[in-house]
Amino acid sequence: MLSTNKKKPLAVIVAAFFLFFSVSILASFSMRQVQELALTLALSAHSAILLVLSLLFGTSCLWRDIEKRYVHSVLSLPRTRQRYLLGKFASLVGFLLFCSVLLGLAGTLAVLLAARGYPADVPVHWLHVLVALLGDLLKSLLLAALALLFSTLATSFYLPFLVTLALYLCGSASQQVYEYLASPAAAQLAPLVVAAAKGLHFVLPNFALFDFKVAAIYALPLAAQQVGLMLAYFVVYTALVLLAAVALFNRRQFP
Repeated sequence: MLSTNKKKPLAVIVAAFFLFFSVSILASFSMRQVQELALTLALSAHSAILLVLSLLFGTSCLWRDIEKRYVHSVLSLPRTRQRYLLGKFASLVGFLLFCSVLLGLAGTLAVLLAARGYPADVPVHWLHVLVALLGDLLKSLLLAALALLFSTLATSFYLPFLVTLALYLCGSASQQVYEYLASPAAAQLAPLVVAAAKGLHFVLPNFALFDFKVAAIYALPLAAQQVGLMLAYFVVYTALVLLAAVALFNRRQFP
């Protein structure tokens, strides 16, 4: 019999498949933009499910071992704390990648069904869809790394979960705030406030860099520099977050 912890991700995936199969049905209510609506629903569902999974499993994978004292027996083995923590992140990468592939295939099938029933004037640009799916996957991996970082500091599940969620909300809006501060409308703000807000923009994770849904839905031109910037930003920021997590975990004392 499967344990409760193993049933949860299975139930989420099964529910996600039912959600994706309903995409073509929901998209048919739009008589003019069925294909575009199907793509919007499929990509949004893919992003939302990965967000939930990265938050839940990113904040619980380390906390569960500490709470149940599994970490004591694991660290007593001939392995370093760094290897243990990076192994946790590697398992998150594998799990989220597996879920992303399954959800992407289900969403592709739903879009194909919707486009076949209601052909659109502009065909689906599948390369752009693949880039949008990759952006959502990298965003969820960065969020999982942040959740793992805060889990090395906290002794409960709720604190790293709420902090990671708050950081996701702030990071999703940081690009819009930065663009507003660069506009003439921000001239009435105090220079200190503008400088502090711009500084936070470069410190907070910029999740807007990973969003390519509009280009995928409407087949808009997509520059290779944008994709390259996304990949470079993910590698550098995630590496810094993992380095900080390893440094904090090495200093942590376990009762």
